[in-house]
Amino acid sequence: MDWIELLGYVAAIATGFVLGAVGSGGSIMALPVLMYVFGIPATEATSYSLFIVGMTAITGTLRAHKKGELHIPVAFKFGLPMMLAVILSRSLILPNIPASFGDFSRDRVLTLLFALIMLGAARALWRGRSDSDGSVRPAWLVIAQGFGTGILTGLVGAGGGFIIVPALVLGLKLPMRFAVGTSLAIIAVNSGFGFAADVVRGFVDINWTLLLTFASLSILGLFVGSRVASSLPQKTTKRAFAVLVAVLALIMLFAG
Repeated sequence: MDWIELLGYVAAIATGFVLGAVGSGGSIMALPVLMYVFGIPATEATSYSLFIVGMTAITGTLRAHKKGELHIPVAFKFGLPMMLAVILSRSLILPNIPASFGDFSRDRVLTLLFALIMLGAARALWRGRSDSDGSVRPAWLVIAQGFGTGILTGLVGAGGGFIIVPALVLGLKLPMRFAVGTSLAIIAVNSGFGFAADVVRGFVDINWTLLLTFASLSILGLFVGSRVASSLPQKTTKRAFAVLVAVLALIMLFAG
């Protein structure tokens, strides 16, 4: 094992750490490592990432449930409409958007829109209260939030927890620790379906040794990240997530 490969496995632990701490960021961490360290082609790396993030998120979901930090009704009412909205967005809305807007391509415009929304969410997370108001959100609001999140995710083809967590915290007023656990549950289901679809279609040639090693290290990182996040005030965790979202948004704004 050379030092570059060792660095890749350290990054696998970091992938789980971020997922465990803030309930998002797994694919953002895993994809570049799989592609540029382990030499997995981009399309297959996406499938690998689905498995890694899915297994890590399942573990995080079980841990959150054990600690009483998983809001199961919200996970169902938010997650199912989100999945439906992603399908509708990708199949009906996206194909009907013009390929370009002046000098800007459709992809660039959608990316800029996504980045601006993320910056707004980061600002609100930074400035917002650290606790819930304790009220139970009506089912229609949870469903609407999930559907809207799915539309946005489908349009930009990315986002995951970076959209889910702000929606849960800002829109549904879940405490950060509940938002993380609930986000992991939604991510686990979405990733599981995505990976299963790729396998059924024969879309990916799997190196199980690499995949299981990476996933195991990511799960290890998740336990560390969850423990660190649990030891910090919710306001600190929320602000750390806000910084992470803002940095990613700025990269998207100024890259390309």
